[in-house]
Amino acid sequence: MLDSAGTFGFNPAAAASRRYPFQERLVTALNEQVARAEPGARLLLHVATGGGKTRIANDWLASALRAGQRVLWLAKDWTLLQQAAADLCGRHQGCRQLAGYIGQSPGSQRLSSLVPVGQPRLVYTTLQTWGRRASRGLATSRFDFIVVDEVHWGVDAPTFRRLDRLCRASVILGLTATPRPTMCGWTLVGEHYGFDRLVDAGVLAAPARIEAVRTQVAWRPSTGTSHGDFSSASLRELATDPRRNRQIVERYVRHQGDYGKTLVFACDIDHAEQLAASFQARGVAAEATHCRLSAADQDAIEHRFREGRLRVLVNVAKLTHGVDIPDIRTVFLARPTTSQILFSQMVGRAARRTAEKTTFNVIDFVDNLQSHRELLVGAQNWFCGGGGDREESRPATGRGPAFSVHAYLRSPIEHLPIRPGCEELVGLDLHPGQTFGVELELTRPGFDPAAVPDWSPIAHALLTALPAGVPRAVQPLGRGEIADDQLWNVKWDGSCGWELTSRILRGSEGFWELFDVCAAIGPRAAALGLTVNARTGAHVHLAWTQDVQALRWLYDLVAHFEPALLSLVAPSRARNGYCKSLRAEIRELRRLDTPEAWQQAFADPESRYLALNPRPLWQGRGTLEVRLHSGTLEGPKILTWISLWMRLLHAAELQPFRAPRHRSPGSTLPLSAKRDGDILILAGLLGVSPELSHRLAARRLEVVRARWRRTERYAELARQALTAWTRRSAGELCPRALPRLAATIGASPEPRALAVG
Repeated sequence: MLDSAGTFGFNPAAAASRRYPFQERLVTALNEQVARAEPGARLLLHVATGGGKTRIANDWLASALRAGQRVLWLAKDWTLLQQAAADLCGRHQGCRQLAGYIGQSPGSQRLSSLVPVGQPRLVYTTLQTWGRRASRGLATSRFDFIVVDEVHWGVDAPTFRRLDRLCRASVILGLTATPRPTMCGWTLVGEHYGFDRLVDAGVLAAPARIEAVRTQVAWRPSTGTSHGDFSSASLRELATDPRRNRQIVERYVRHQGDYGKTLVFACDIDHAEQLAASFQARGVAAEATHCRLSAADQDAIEHRFREGRLRVLVNVAKLTHGVDIPDIRTVFLARPTTSQILFSQMVGRAARRTAEKTTFNVIDFVDNLQSHRELLVGAQNWFCGGGGDREESRPATGRGPAFSVHAYLRSPIEHLPIRPGCEELVGLDLHPGQTFGVELELTRPGFDPAAVPDWSPIAHALLTALPAGVPRAVQPLGRGEIADDQLWNVKWDGSCGWELTSRILRGSEGFWELFDVCAAIGPRAAALGLTVNARTGAHVHLAWTQDVQALRWLYDLVAHFEPALLSLVAPSRARNGYCKSLRAEIRELRRLDTPEAWQQAFADPESRYLALNPRPLWQGRGTLEVRLHSGTLEGPKILTWISLWMRLLHAAELQPFRAPRHRSPGSTLPLSAKRDGDILILAGLLGVSPELSHRLAARRLEVVRARWRRTERYAELARQALTAWTRRSAGELCPRALPRLAATIGASPEPRALAVG
């Protein structure tokens, strides 16, 4: 879109190009959410690499500029700013006259032809430049909106925190293909459009060939960056290994007809230069690009690659973002990483789809790691269904990258879509911006952890029982082995024997996947002689915010209604050493007023046994673990529990809950006839659907009748609670359930409406 003079010219053909339907929806959602956003709001547009998030933002931006609003557009480098400005000016006539830039570095010359007519309404600059200029007036300039491109790279940096603090009057719009788990205070624009979704919609190319090339190079890396990635010194060890470099070059030479135009990611600049020279020595048209070259040289090399005069382009990290070369057919990953974001950005360079290209290839060079193997992000665990220790070439599953770290983005609660044959799930709610997972424990009568000769065959049988198409581990996990969060696993559990762990799930697709897995695993577990009992639990992990105030409100809410939640599960959860009461600890928890205080309070591994365990929030998982539910493989029970807890977390984040202060929290009985023991009071506070309220009432009736009332220790307490609940909520229960309930407890309830408050 740049004309021959280097200016940002209007391009009628680009202006006439039509948006995809999902882009139309996001532009509409962005306009609507911006219109009602309060000053200081933080909005997040999440579209996978290649999905056109810059175009979506620019289509909103053009209208905002014409309406007289002022916008600051920030990015990590001038190349990104140049591309954003070129797209805006090329498709929206008249916007060029409204835009200017701030900066005097050599990179800023990319925008030198942007000369506004009068005072600019749109200002482009880098985050670094903004940081340097903030004290000289740029921070106090009145911008209605601030757009931060590739926001995931800077959101945890001091400069961004300064921006967040000094620009409270502005609405910030973040653009990202890979949101970080720490972005919990942002409101999602519309819906997530990740890699899988855009592949299925025909927007992105699908991975057709995924090859894990085992180099057999022994490597003992260390981590040394701010994000925990492999250190520069460790990467240099690989970069200087001649055998590994020969394999990289030879792999391309042998298969260049299949690989076509290829982008190679190297470990460092010297590695990139060496690989490019080695490719050239084998007759391959190749060059290296990196930050040591001038901007003009970098542009010239990229231009030759774009035109097809180069077959291979080697880079370090320069081409991880903001590069649109749709006919790249193959990505060589010669640089290992622990970063989910970096890996997805590298792979995404080849995911652009054209009329001639609908698939792409990923070639991953995998070394023999002697340390930190569990941190490595590779193609075989990024693209679902991988595994194995040999060199392997296989077709892709058609599914894209799964989240290997839980993510939480604030968004409105949605209803679970109805699926035929699953009427028992009607009325469930879900939080689409919240990932989740489960740990389902199984055991068998007489289980002895010291002698389980057939543990492995049973674990294999459970894995093979998973439904077709569900990504699963190849081998079960033994003692101390770490589960792959992108796959369903069966792992050893010393307390009960077998534990089925899910991959990280999200949205309605995650709900249905969990439902289908439970339906398939239940019969197989029974046939293998496995069961659930008092020693097993069904633990749920839910992504959430680390905001301390929200945590304190949540713990107050859950501690207050703990008897109500206990009424939904077996008595074994009430006095269980692996599921300790919140109410007994709430006084101490209320004193924790900083993230450091929470981390210190839960530093002891034994603290994970609290009914609501916050340890994973700070251990890289980004989740709260709910341990309150007793063991089960029944999908409707688990999904009802997940739906209820999603509502609980959502409510605690949105508004404070001021619970009464119990005088003796440690002596509180597990069931209560008072309002804090009534699950329907809690359901009313959370605003759940009538269908879910009825389901909770029915579940409570079933559990208290069959389990609590038949336990001598709790029989009288259960009778009192049933009587009180029936009198309080008779008007809310299904009419056909009332006579049975009244007969069960020997009461004649006087129906009246449920009072919530």
